[in-house]
This record gives sequence, C-alpha cells and structure tokens, in this order.
Amino acid sequence: DFSDPILEVPDDPSREEGEATEHRFDAGIEFALATDRPSSYFFELSANRIDYSDEDEGSDLTPRSTVQGVATWQLQITPVVATALSARAFFYEADDNEDTQIQEREIDLGVIYDMSEALRVNAGIGFFQREEEEFGSTVEDDTGISLLGGLNYAFDDFTLNANLRAVTVPDERVSGNLTLFYPLPNSTITARVFQNFAGGSGGDEIRVTGASIGLERDLSNYSRLSFDLAASRRVNIDDDDEDDVNRYDFTTTFGHDLTEHISADIGYRFRYRDEGDETADSHAVFVEIGRAHLQARPDQTSVPRVR
Repeated sequence: DFSDPILEVPDDPSREEGEATEHRFDAGIEFALATDRPSSYFFELSANRIDYSDEDEGSDLTPRSTVQGVATWQLQITPVVATALSARAFFYEADDNEDTQIQEREIDLGVIYDMSEALRVNAGIGFFQREEEEFGSTVEDDTGISLLGGLNYAFDDFTLNANLRAVTVPDERVSGNLTLFYPLPNSTITARVFQNFAGGSGGDEIRVTGASIGLERDLSNYSRLSFDLAASRRVNIDDDDEDDVNRYDFTTTFGHDLTEHISADIGYRFRYRDEGDETADSHAVFVEIGRAHLQARPDQTSVPRVR
C-alpha cells in the first residue's frame, strides 16, 4: 500500500503469499472373512499423506500423515441379534514446528439388532484413549468412554444410513453422518450431513461440519454421469483466533466400466474458499481408476469402490 509510508513485515506466515504444489497420496483396503458363518471378521485400513513442494519455504503449509485401522469381530447370537467387538487405532503426525503427534486407541462392544427386514439399529460403548505429543514430550494423555450408535432403514422409496460417535476426551466431541439415498428412474439422489475431526494444513486439529447433495444418472449399462454440490465449515479447535473457513465445492464426473470389475472416472471440480476477509477459488481436473468389490456386508448393502 503506497499510501502508507510504513512497510509492515507480516509476523504471521499465513498472511504471506506464495506458490507451492500439494502432493496428496491416499490408500485404503477393507476385507471380510467368514461372512457366511455366525462368527465373522472385518478389517479396514486407510492412510493419507500430504506433502508440499519447497517452492514457498516461507509458507505455513504443513506436511502431515494419517493412518487408521479398524478390526471387528461379529458374532451372530440369534437370527436378529448380533454382537460386535471392535478395536480401532489412529495415528496423526504433522511436520510442524512442534512436531505434533496424536495417537488414539479405542475398543468397544456393541449390539446389532435387526428390528425388521427394513430396519437395523446398533449401539455400543467403548474405552477411549487419546495421547498428544509436541517437541517429543507428552502434552495430553486422557482416557474416557465412547458411545456409538447407528441405523440403516430401507424404506420403500429411499434408504437412510446414520451413525453417531461421542467421546468424552479431551472434551465432549460428537462426530457422525446422516446419508439419504433416493432412487429415480436411471438415477440416484444422495444427500448427506456430517461432522468429523481432522488435521489442518497448519498442523492443528480441525472440526469439519458440512452437507452435500448429489445426482448420479446412468447413461448406459456401462457409463454414468454425476453432479455433486457440497458446503463445509472448518473450525480450528486448537486456535480460537484463527478465522473459520467456509468452503463450497461443485464436482461433475463421467464414469465408465472398462471391465466387469474395473472402472474409470474423469471429472472436474470447482472450489470456492472464504476465510475471514480473504477468498480464493480453484479449478481441477482429475482421473480415477478402481476395482469394484460387490460382496455384501452385514452393516451396508455393498462395499464401495476402492480408488
């Protein structure tokens, strides 16, 4: 600002402007064993890594890694009642100035009740431990309980899936999602609201609350076209002084089945971001390829494609 004779050097790296390239790597796998027996097992493992180029060394963009695994043993007691014992492990590491690490461990016992052919409900209680380290020293080591609940309701015209999770440490936190599937001729409408917790670009923990609605239409037996509109708010729960971030996304995707089990997608995404007095927008074109896995699971109609 040439009207101001005082040149201010920003002391907050987030106020600086620059250029960097983000590299994101995601992987996930899930599989089930003995699904045709009263005693069955389910395993899920997912990992994420985000890196940045060194084009902008003065920025506050933080490389970070997340790994999460879940193992579940389900025992069918009667034709309508089953028990489920689950163990979950979560690890988050940020390459920030504090060398932040977050570890979570949880074990819970739940009951699954098929109230009818259309309605399934489940509830559980567990033991939860959360540990956070900075500069190699433990700054938080809390234990508490977790409460879980969910339902799957297949109405005549639509399907409703919901799950809820509440923990007591490090404070009372509620996460979960509610998803609605509404079929139309050759199309499906999907609506969703959710809240979860994740690591932010600066290494702090972020609460994400949002909603989305999408339409997927079959163009043929082998191809489809989809449109999705989403909105979310991101709140830094470690730094009250940081502005909340509102983000709006529009995505359209064309998908085609290359073989019976292999599919490919190409799409376009527009994103608008509002953070305090600053706004930004971006455009992206992406390509995905994945293998379809159609084996049914007790808690959902099918396993989605892994991409």
